[in-house]
Amino acid sequence: MWRDFRPCEHCGEEMLTWREDQKHCSKKCQGAAARKARNYPVHEWGELYQAGATYRQIAEKYGLSYAVVRVNTKAAGYPARDSISHLRQYDGAPGWRRHKT
Repeated sequence: MWRDFRPCEHCGEEMLTWREDQKHCSKKCQGAAARKARNYPVHEWGELYQAGATYRQIAEKYGLSYAVVRVNTKAAGYPARDSISHLRQYDGAPGWRRHKT
C-alpha cells in the first residue's frame, strides 16, 4: 500500500503520506522548497543595489519583476537606502532639474 511513513524532502520530518507522489509534510515546507529551488543570485543583486542601481534596473537586467528583486534582496539582509541617495548620481546631468528650495 502507498500509505507509509517517509521523510519530508525539505525538513526531513517523518510524515504519513496521503498520496503516492507526496514529497512534503506541509504547505509551508512545499513553499519553502519551491523558493529554495529558484536559486536567485541575491548577493549579486545586493551588491548592485548597494552600488547605486535601483530595484527596477536590477529587475530589468535579469528579466524579473520589481517585487521579486525587492523582496529577495531585503530578505537576504541588504538594508534599504534612503529615498534620495540613488538620485544624487543624476545631479548635474543633462535633463535633470533640481527642485527649487
